Amino acid sequence: MRNRPIAKLIKWFVNREKGKVVDARSEIQRRFAYLDWNDQKKILLAFLFSGKADRKWAYNELRLFSKHYNYEISSYIRIH
Repeated sequence: MRNRPIAKLIKWFVNREKGKVVDARSEIQRRFAYLDWNDQKKILLAFLFSGKADRKWAYNELRLFSKHYNYEISSYIRIH
């Protein structure tokens, strides 16, 4: 999984590809801090619309960022 593009991992996670969700989740969480803003936003949205454990992980990541970052995410979620 470590050589897979992040877009493919997000796709597997969102589409719930059989047998790949757990691996995609752990790899996404491992790489999250090193990704650019656009990929982080896609990941956070995917995790916020997922199960309880995934939402808790996303909430924790949101708490770690500045107020500006939280504002952008919350305004984006309200629109969609």
